[in-house]
Amino acid sequence: MSQHSAGSDNSFLADYSPLLPPLKLESPPLNPFPSPYKTESFIQNDGLVRETTIIKHVPGWTIIDSLYMHNGTYYVVTSNPPIDPPQTKYDPAQSPFLKLPPPKAILSKGHDIYGARGGMGNDPLRAPDESYLRYVSTAEFQNLFGIDLSVNGVDEGHVHTVPGLTFILNDSPQFITHYYHFCAELWFGVWRTYASLGGGHKLPPPTRVLFPNLDSAHWRDYANMNQLFMRSVLPSTQMLFSHDWYDWVSLSVIHKPTSESRTNGGTMKGKPILFPRVLLADRSAAMPAFNYQRFQRTAAVPFGLLIPQGEEGGDWWSPVRDSVRVFAGLDDDSANGSPTNHESQLQLQQRTTRPVVTYLSRQDWNRRKLKTEDHESLVAELRKLEVELGIEVIVVSAENLSRWEQIRLVGRSTILIGVHGNGLTAELWMNLGFRSTVIEIFYPGGWAHDYEYTARAMGAGGGLKHYGIWNDEVLTSPGFPPPSYPPGFQGNEIPVDGKTVANLVRDRITAAGQLDDG
Repeated sequence: MSQHSAGSDNSFLADYSPLLPPLKLESPPLNPFPSPYKTESFIQNDGLVRETTIIKHVPGWTIIDSLYMHNGTYYVVTSNPPIDPPQTKYDPAQSPFLKLPPPKAILSKGHDIYGARGGMGNDPLRAPDESYLRYVSTAEFQNLFGIDLSVNGVDEGHVHTVPGLTFILNDSPQFITHYYHFCAELWFGVWRTYASLGGGHKLPPPTRVLFPNLDSAHWRDYANMNQLFMRSVLPSTQMLFSHDWYDWVSLSVIHKPTSESRTNGGTMKGKPILFPRVLLADRSAAMPAFNYQRFQRTAAVPFGLLIPQGEEGGDWWSPVRDSVRVFAGLDDDSANGSPTNHESQLQLQQRTTRPVVTYLSRQDWNRRKLKTEDHESLVAELRKLEVELGIEVIVVSAENLSRWEQIRLVGRSTILIGVHGNGLTAELWMNLGFRSTVIEIFYPGGWAHDYEYTARAMGAGGGLKHYGIWNDEVLTSPGFPPPSYPPGFQGNEIPVDGKTVANLVRDRITAAGQLDDG
C-alpha cells in the first residue's frame, strides 16, 4: 500500500530616494483573470466518465484529463495498444502502453532530494511503484471497478467526481518554504505548463491546489512572500493539503456494508475518485530531463511546451505578474501608483519616465555580502551615474522593506542590481522593456542559474536581460559558465569593481535609449 493510502502514518534605507509611491486606493484592485470565468469551459463537463488523456507533457509537468485515484493510487486508464513484448513487471522507466510517458516522468514518491544534483536517475527511493501510479487498460479498469469505459454514456454515479481544475503539486516540503523555489521555480513551471494550453489572461484559475505531501502549517516562507503570491494570484482558489488528500483516499474505499465485497461489480471496494482535469507537477520527475540537467532548474523543463504563437506578445508570465503588481498597489499603466503628497501630475510624469536603478544591498544580512569598501565604491559610482544620466538610483536593504514595498519598488525598477540571493526573486515583478536588466554579483568563479534563467525565460522579446559580475568581469548568455559553488560563494568578502557595474548600467541605459529613439 502506498504511503498515501488509507491507514498510513501519516542601513534601514541606505541613501534612499525618493519615497515609494503610495498604495493606490482610488479604485479596487483589478483582477487579471476575466470575470465571470468558468474553469469547466476548458474541460469536458458533460457528466460522462472517460479514459485518461495526456493533454500536455514534459518530464515532471503534465496536464491530464480524467485521472483516477483509488486508495492513494493514481490510475491512468487507456485503450492504447500494449508495448511489444508486453510488460510483465512494473517498470517506472517504461510505459506498458504505446504513446504514454513512463510513470517516473509523471510522478515520484514525493520524497526529499539529497545527493548529487543529477536528480532521480536510478534512485529507487523516489521512483514510483504501482501503489503510486498505475497504468491499466480499459478492460483492467472494468475488472477492478466495474466501469466499462468503452460504452458511451457511463455516468458519474460510478465514481466520486472532484469537479473543475485541480493543480496537484507533488513536491515534498523540502523547498516549499523558500520564496525563490516556491514562486520562481514551482509556480514559474506550473504557469508555463498551464500557459501552453493557450488563452493567456483568459485562462481560468484552478479550482483548487493540492499539496498531497505537505501539511497546512508548512507552506509559508519567513518573509511572507509565498502567502502574498497565493492570495494575490489565486484569491478564489482552494488550498488543500495532506489531510485533505487522506480524506479523498478514505472516501475512495468507503463501501456499503453488505454481504458482497464489491460495489460496482469490480474486485476493488469503493469508488475511484475522478479528477476531470489535473495539472500534475513533480520535482523529482522533472530532474532527469535535459533542460534540468543543463540549467539545474526544474522550471526549465516545461519550456519544451510551446506557447501559441503571438499570444500575450510572448509574455506568458504576465497574468501572474500583473495580479501581484496590482495587488501591491501598482498601477500597470504607469507602474508607479498614484502621486505622492504635494506631487503634481507633471512631477509624477517626470518621476515615472526616469529610468530607475535599484541596488538591493545585502550588507545588513548575515551572509553573501560584498567587501565593505567595494559596497561603498559601488554606491559612489551609481551616484555619479545618477547625476550624469539623470536617472534615479535607489540603494536599499530588502529586509528593511515590507513585502508590499519590495514589490512596488522593484515593480518600478528599470535595472535591478544585487548579490546572488533570495531578494533577486523580485525580478518576477519587474516591468519588461528594452532597458529591463538584472545585474547579479557572484563571488568570482561561482555561478548559479536561478535568476539568470528566470530572467531570460520570462518572454516578451527575450525577457529581462541578465548579466553576471565576477569582480571586473561581465558574463551573459550564451557565454555563461556552468554552475559552480567555490569556497567564498556564501561568504562576506565578495569583491566587485564598482566602475564595471556602473559602466554596464550606463551601456544599458544609453544603448536602449538609442534603440528607443531609432
